[in-house]
Amino acid sequence: QLDSTSEDLVKMVRDMYPGILETVVRTALNEDKTYKSLSTHSQEIMCNGLSNAVGYLELANNVPKEVLVQTMCNISTAIEEGLKRESIFGKAIATIRSANHKVFDDVKWTVLIGGLK
Repeated sequence: QLDSTSEDLVKMVRDMYPGILETVVRTALNEDKTYKSLSTHSQEIMCNGLSNAVGYLELANNVPKEVLVQTMCNISTAIEEGLKRESIFGKAIATIRSANHKVFDDVKWTVLIGGLK
């Protein structure tokens, strides 16, 4: 799915990455905004403009906030596209589900997950 992401988006993310990380950390330090953002669909937060986004996120300093929010919206949209049935990821899941051999049926999931704790 990453291969189908536009080069423009990849460049935007690369340029805004420090601001994105700072936003994530600053938001995590604000309990109210963390709770509010975790209970709201990401596109609702980031794709309705800067004035909406500041209600959910503690935006990074020293970056153009409009560009930051637009970049985060574009990332969110790309992720949503990747989760659709007709996406590359969705097609891969469909292929695994329709396979004749059920390799995953033999996995002892409870034991595996319990071993990760």
